[in-house]
Amino acid sequence: QIKESFESTATKDGKGKTEAVLCSVEKAEATVVVINTDEGPFPLQDFCRSHWLATVFLGSAKPYNVLAINRQGYENDGTPDFSGPVTVKGIKELIKNVSDKYKLQIKGIWAFGSGTIAASFAAKDFKSIEWMILGSGIYDAEEFFTAADDGNPLKAEMSKVTAKEKAAGIKSYEARSISWDTSDLPAKVYLYHGKADSTIPWLQTKSFQDTLAAEGNTVKALFEEELNHSIPNNKHGLIVKALLTEADSKN
Repeated sequence: QIKESFESTATKDGKGKTEAVLCSVEKAEATVVVINTDEGPFPLQDFCRSHWLATVFLGSAKPYNVLAINRQGYENDGTPDFSGPVTVKGIKELIKNVSDKYKLQIKGIWAFGSGTIAASFAAKDFKSIEWMILGSGIYDAEEFFTAADDGNPLKAEMSKVTAKEKAAGIKSYEARSISWDTSDLPAKVYLYHGKADSTIPWLQTKSFQDTLAAEGNTVKALFEEELNHSIPNNKHGLIVKALLTEADSKN
């Protein structure tokens, strides 16, 4: 039987909110954090029983509780900042609050697209996190803005945010570039990216893989020739399940 607990953390200025649902099962000994994609918010009311991510982690050979987080601005208070400093802070606070409240062992984290930025920076603060599974992500923001086409819709939306941040003195690229400082990341990192992705160039992942390997992390990356940024749920589930199986086998 799956238990649901709905949680939220408001920013101190009252303008933003991070929301989540905790899906827990009796046999689970650890918890995985998953962060919503750029396509929109997780349907938190239905997530535990119907979302493909819940199925993968709750139903794995070693079941995990799932803490599904909606970043600020995705039908919450505030506006999306594409894993900027405000979003990362809100996610860290929510993970800490929920893990303390329910005495959770946060063992892994999953994210996709610009959510990988928030996942990577959040993972640095929680020493219990042993692995990350990251898909089609941004690991060097400056490189992303240079390589992405001017007609790229994600680049266009992110540019609006970074322009405001720069005017306020915020180092937008540095705040979204985990590859600039990989210290304190989990030892095991599993990456995947489609080479047909026109939203986030797959070379983002290849460069990050090379950086991690050079610094001694256990890193594996899957690249599929014909896969684009919109991965069908059944295919996506198979990819994440395979990487999760490998992560668990190395414990």
